[in-house]
Amino acid sequence: MLILFSPSALRGSYCLPRIILLLGCFVICSSQVDAQSRGPVTYSAGIMVGTVNGVSVKGSFEDQAAAPFGSGFRSIDINLSSDLADFVLSSAHIRIDHHVLNSPLTTFLGPGMTLGVDENEIFWGPSGVLGFFFSKGPYEVFLQLMPRLTITPKMDGRIESAAGLRLKM
Repeated sequence: MLILFSPSALRGSYCLPRIILLLGCFVICSSQVDAQSRGPVTYSAGIMVGTVNGVSVKGSFEDQAAAPFGSGFRSIDINLSSDLADFVLSSAHIRIDHHVLNSPLTTFLGPGMTLGVDENEIFWGPSGVLGFFFSKGPYEVFLQLMPRLTITPKMDGRIESAAGLRLKM
């Protein structure tokens, strides 16, 4: 971690992606603290691979009244991916989770936002997430699609996909 953010590493063309990565870590930590103040929350964290590779953190609200934005939203996920050179992508989504009865399967969908840097150009825009996960003990295996619309610097749309494993904390 110190190598990524040392004064010598923050010079040159790779400075902006590292700053965005640092901000992404700050957002993840601050959202966890904010979620803790809402009530009983179950956290999970892990890795994801696919068209985006990186880390994934999720907070699930046990009490529906504690969930953000009112009824229906049961969890928040934050994904952070980077090639540690000139590309950083972070996204956050509020999700509606639907547990399939008598099954470890849960489906989810929800809106969110994406912020990133590609070759020193900052991009952002709305995004979404759609997928499912299997839960068994402390493990959660997930598959998801993340459509996103980039508004700046130019209008662009993409559908990212990822599979991953999270461990409940």
